[in-house]
Amino acid sequence: MTTGTAAAYPKAASARQGLFGWTRVEWFIVVLFVSSGLLLIPGTQPLRLAIRAMPYLMSLAMLLFYPRPKGTKLPPGGLLLVLVLLLLIVQLFHPNTAPLAGAAQVVMQFSIMAPIFWGGQAIESLFRLNRLIWVILSVSALSSAVGLLQVYFPDELMPPELSIIVPESLSQLTYFLPDGRQFVRPPGLSDLPGGSAVAGMMAAVLGCAMGVQPRQKFLLRLFCFVSAAVGLIIIFLTSARGLILVSSGALILLFMMLMLQGRIKEAQTLALIGVGGLIATFSIAVQVGGAQIIRRFSEELLDQGIVEAFQTNRGGFLSQTLNVLVYDYPLGAGLGRWGMMRWYLGGNPVTSKELWAEIQLTGWLYDGGILMWILYGGAILIAIGYTAKVALSGTHPQLSYLALVILCIQVAIAGFTLAGPVFNTTQGIQFWLLTAGLYGAERHTRALRAARLDRLEPSLTKAGLS
Repeated sequence: MTTGTAAAYPKAASARQGLFGWTRVEWFIVVLFVSSGLLLIPGTQPLRLAIRAMPYLMSLAMLLFYPRPKGTKLPPGGLLLVLVLLLLIVQLFHPNTAPLAGAAQVVMQFSIMAPIFWGGQAIESLFRLNRLIWVILSVSALSSAVGLLQVYFPDELMPPELSIIVPESLSQLTYFLPDGRQFVRPPGLSDLPGGSAVAGMMAAVLGCAMGVQPRQKFLLRLFCFVSAAVGLIIIFLTSARGLILVSSGALILLFMMLMLQGRIKEAQTLALIGVGGLIATFSIAVQVGGAQIIRRFSEELLDQGIVEAFQTNRGGFLSQTLNVLVYDYPLGAGLGRWGMMRWYLGGNPVTSKELWAEIQLTGWLYDGGILMWILYGGAILIAIGYTAKVALSGTHPQLSYLALVILCIQVAIAGFTLAGPVFNTTQGIQFWLLTAGLYGAERHTRALRAARLDRLEPSLTKAGLS
């Protein structure tokens, strides 16, 4: 074990080579967040499929650069994801599968879960895991900031062409500014109205989590809190109530876990920053968006209550899935019948009628029935459970803290399954990359610890202390 661990030192050090000291993983994250910004350029709509496919294809390509050594275990949840992939392949033979769109659906799902196969090899040290989180925070903050600037400078920064997929619902994605102007919800680095909201969630959660980290430098701490504030403002301005609830839940979890870790000072700081930040960012959003922001968040959520507000919106899709669709498609509906693959590649409307999924549970039911719920849902729960275990282990302070940060993001993404098909998007890639990255860093840390004990044991034996 000592020899293998010693060999890991040069490999980890090599992470500092190259432009900015980055490796393929960091550039992959940049492409993941920023590539859709190409759609802001006029005339790029005909290239939309290629641009949107870029991150998914890169995720698959990373399998070639970071092959998994034979005999190594998959990260937590990986085995169930293999079964998910096999289930999807079986579903290709469903009589109602749209052949071309169905095959593309399998490839897309494989690309989303692919980091579970290569992430452990790519992120093999705490240094690289920490840097990965910082890069995700930075690009999330960038996308959120672009969205905020689009509010103040719409003529210069709003995309001249919005996605061709949402023109009929565009009126639902706009609001009126206090001066009477109608304004599309800021897309950020995308062409989708309100597209900056998910980046806002990432910036808000990661900004707070990294901002209260012990022994953080002042300028980095300031960057974190500013990023979190911009993220919250953009969520309010996009009227994404679900993301506000998800972000708040993740920050409450962060507070509770900090208390369990015995980090009382950090928990108190988070409470002050979190409550004060929510009030301040909501006030700023109201000044920009006017009474509609108050009505959307304050009146509807407080008057109706969170449960009733959910039931009157996304809760209807959940009820329909659990009470109606589960009996219609207990074994799945066939692949390629909903989502982007259906939109781009189509299908025979006679043999495979188009279906609609507003939340992830519905999409999983269509793709694999109740068994898909068990397999994919089980993989997510195993991954979250593993991260929580590392966060509470206390064996290495930095590893425990980074696990805590990743846990908050995992819970936020998992919670968003009740608001949208998040595991059919790049957020699913982030979930599995962070899970695998934590596994790789934790495995490397354990190996280093064992190597130190191996080197220490002869000395203890000689001194009669073993």
